[in-house]
Amino acid sequence: MKKISIKFMALLTASFVIMMAVPLIASAAKVKKIDNFIVFVDQSGSMAQKHAKLKQKKIDLAVDIVKRLDSAIPELDYKGSIVLFAPVQTVSAPSPYKNGALTSAISGVDTKFYVFGRETPFGDGLQAVDATLAGLSGKTALIVLTDGHNNLGSDPVAQARALYSKYGSNLCIHIINMDTDPKGTAIIDEIRAQNGCTVSADAMSLANDATLGSFAQEVFFKEEDPCARDSDGDGVPDCRDKCPDTIPGAIVDEDGCALKHTMQIEFDFDKAEVRPEYHDKIAEAAEFVKRYPKTQILVAGHTDSTGEADYNKELSMKRAESLMIYMVENFGVQGDQLHPRGYGESRPIASNDTEEGRQANRRVEFICCTIIPPK
Repeated sequence: MKKISIKFMALLTASFVIMMAVPLIASAAKVKKIDNFIVFVDQSGSMAQKHAKLKQKKIDLAVDIVKRLDSAIPELDYKGSIVLFAPVQTVSAPSPYKNGALTSAISGVDTKFYVFGRETPFGDGLQAVDATLAGLSGKTALIVLTDGHNNLGSDPVAQARALYSKYGSNLCIHIINMDTDPKGTAIIDEIRAQNGCTVSADAMSLANDATLGSFAQEVFFKEEDPCARDSDGDGVPDCRDKCPDTIPGAIVDEDGCALKHTMQIEFDFDKAEVRPEYHDKIAEAAEFVKRYPKTQILVAGHTDSTGEADYNKELSMKRAESLMIYMVENFGVQGDQLHPRGYGESRPIASNDTEEGRQANRRVEFICCTIIPPK
């Protein structure tokens, strides 16, 4: 700013703010493997027959498995649905999954149908479920509960192959074998062999809750040790990370929390020299900067709007350089960490219409962990 004829001294304020980002709190240990799932239940006549060893109707066993599976699936933002085949029927369309949704939907499925007159078009059922798959994005698990019988329509092995060809790694077919019949099991095994992602299970093994829980985990989610993860990449593992939302590359303390140091000093009017009474305060800031030698700090000088813009820009740069030099010469701060820039009157933080506002605008800011702008 220009010198004026009235002889008085004003104080300039220089605020030193070292701003750091805040890291992410460790998330839950369960991490989803898929985005969507379709429970695909065989409702053909053979499913009304009793399981050879469990001595219950296979369709009743299938409904029970679905209900128990409902309790084993964590709520991890999946989309879930239930579709029947023989005949094909959508019981619940894909929607955000909440615990209890599968139980509610499957409870309305008819399990008292007759064996006769309900042949098994397993292949046609796989072909029909493509209409549901096509409306989903991301990875989908198709969980088929069937005895593997197919006595009508297209080849289920060929239809499964066609689905894999269309959806690639975004689809995995998991078949729960609801019987021990060799013919049906052979078809199921052929489908399972098409992709290494499949998790094999059967009605007998899933009668055990622990085994069912293991099946749910293999299909739906994985558990990660929070101390083996650093979600925000700040160098502090999730199990010790106490603060949220770290910006990539930010410097944090041992708890993953914000590093912050603020300081305010005053300058004489129209001067850039650092006043000696602020030496101790500047020493604290310098010590802070020296603890983190990889940080890059923008030293931004500002003025109020009094005087010519070009003069103000030059003065603001002198203030920034003066403060930078003071820290380098007196406290051994590495100069290549500090990047002085002069912004003149272009970035006020208060109104220039009052003395208080003008005083606030006469400042220098130290801004840590930011992109350094060109000169």
